Amino acid sequence: MGKRQFQVLTMTSIRNELKLEKVIEIANELAEYFVYHCGEGDHYVSLIDKLRESNTRSTLISSIYVLLRYGHIHLEQSMEKMNRRKMESLFHFIKIAKNEEVCRFHSSLITFISAFELEKIRNHERYLLELLS
Repeated sequence: MGKRQFQVLTMTSIRNELKLEKVIEIANELAEYFVYHCGEGDHYVSLIDKLRESNTRSTLISSIYVLLRYGHIHLEQSMEKMNRRKMESLFHFIKIAKNEEVCRFHSSLITFISAFELEKIRNHERYLLELLS
């Protein structure tokens, strides 16, 4: 492998890693929106369960889309940070990225959701303790 080929491979992997980093940031934004804006809805638990259980690219995309639409239509809570272009870019990434990258995105999304849910529970606990004291 020549020096030029190595540079091209290195630049490609850097671009992919930057792309993955951006998608991980989007996962954090999605998780926060799902927990704090969709979390009070009647169907939140079943929709999040479907997202957690997604085992194909299409079911992952569908689960994210349904949660976004659920928040926007049924709860009238739109996600200000997620515009149409950003959503299309995310779905394109899920469709074409390597399996490991999609798995990393999915596990990051689930981890972020769990962290925000725990934070929300702790905030409720603090609030209840303040009421009781």
